[in-house]
Amino acid sequence: MRIKTFLKFITLSFLLVPLIIVSLLLSSCCFDFDKISKSIEESLMDELSDEFLIEETISSEETTINDGYTERVIERTSSIMEINISQEGSDGIYFEKGKPVSFSVLSLIDPDRDQLEFTWEILDGEEPGGEEISYIFSEIGDYTIRLNGKGENYDDYVCRTIQICETIGSIILLKEHECSIKVKYSILNNGPGKLSGVQCNIEVPKTWRPFQVVSDCLENSENAEEIEDDIGNLFYHYELGDLADGGSASVEVIYDLVIYEFDDKDYDNIFTVFDADDGDLEAYTKSESYIDSDSPVIIEAAAEVTGSESSPYLIAGKLYDYIADILDYDHELAADNNRQLFKASEILERGRGTCMDYSIVYAAVCRAADIPAKYVSGIPITVAVGEADQQIFNGHAWNEIKLPGYGWIPLDVTWESGFLTHNYCLNLKTHEGLEYDYFSFYYHTSGGEPEIIIDYSYSVDGIDQSDLDWASFSEYIEIFK
Repeated sequence: MRIKTFLKFITLSFLLVPLIIVSLLLSSCCFDFDKISKSIEESLMDELSDEFLIEETISSEETTINDGYTERVIERTSSIMEINISQEGSDGIYFEKGKPVSFSVLSLIDPDRDQLEFTWEILDGEEPGGEEISYIFSEIGDYTIRLNGKGENYDDYVCRTIQICETIGSIILLKEHECSIKVKYSILNNGPGKLSGVQCNIEVPKTWRPFQVVSDCLENSENAEEIEDDIGNLFYHYELGDLADGGSASVEVIYDLVIYEFDDKDYDNIFTVFDADDGDLEAYTKSESYIDSDSPVIIEAAAEVTGSESSPYLIAGKLYDYIADILDYDHELAADNNRQLFKASEILERGRGTCMDYSIVYAAVCRAADIPAKYVSGIPITVAVGEADQQIFNGHAWNEIKLPGYGWIPLDVTWESGFLTHNYCLNLKTHEGLEYDYFSFYYHTSGGEPEIIIDYSYSVDGIDQSDLDWASFSEYIEIFK
């Protein structure tokens, strides 16, 4: 094909040169040979362009990249065909399930000047035909659309990937992940002496729509007691008895659940004032334990960052960026199982910390700016999926804030991935607040100061690395290791 095209190019070039020379010699004549030669040249070059265009398009290949976790196929483009996608009410980024999505052929150039036939591949086994089709998606998630174009001397295709979502209030659900989480708490008494009256509390997640839906919690002991604290945190409580010198005990719980990737609608210029009767304004803007939002250090920092801004949405975004910029992740502190807890004002002055510290400080500056904020903790599913055995040995902390028009929404400053951006974190909330967060085992000692080793493990089943967008978060995974 290339040899034939090259020979054709040489032949046409030999025809062009005499024509151009003649046009120059006869330029004074009444006929405009310059225009004639240009017209012939353009016509010939158009024909050559079509030849090269067909060859280039047919020989194009799909490209793959390896981001360190999975190999992903980049969307294939075509210089002949494009796909136009539209839906009534769509922003062109997300398309809602249950509503027709229109697909049409855009910018078609028929290189052979003959009629092409088109088929569309949307789901396995379904291949509708035509230059324009409509399709209704019944499930949220990512879908790759393929348009095939075929003629007598032409056979090519182009792909586009779209996100089908579901809108619930201000939240846009982008992808659903069904999985199981196995939680194991273990205690080892290395002595000297025994441990008496050993008790264990394992946090149990609740359904919190639309972010997480818990279908079942299976515990492996008949003597588990379900308890709830005064702010609504749920636990399985176990009486494990006594542990002699060298003795150990462990408890396992399995959570079956559905958790979502999500995004948030942009309401920053619509809802700017809280409801004056909102009880959360008083409950979650006051100072408490380590969230010392009444500290002069915190108040000054919040005021300097927010300036004259009055929109809670924009204030919360500025504070997010401020904490992400001013704090560095402290790997040494993260490795300390007996770490000291710091107040928000102390963390701000230290300039570094773990996820706990990021979340404590962000809650404090938000409260100082009159934005209701919580400290929450649980299991970072995304991080676990990133491990070879999909198992991790530490929990995670993040925040929930309340904004006009949104209500309570989760966000994770430690990821430093941007305020209210597409959330891939898959953080499973199991606990709210700092109370009881670090006392999963209770016991009495006798006979000296025994060495106690407590371990936690969290294993994920049902989600593969390929299910998540690792290109967005692979660089952040390392901070949790």
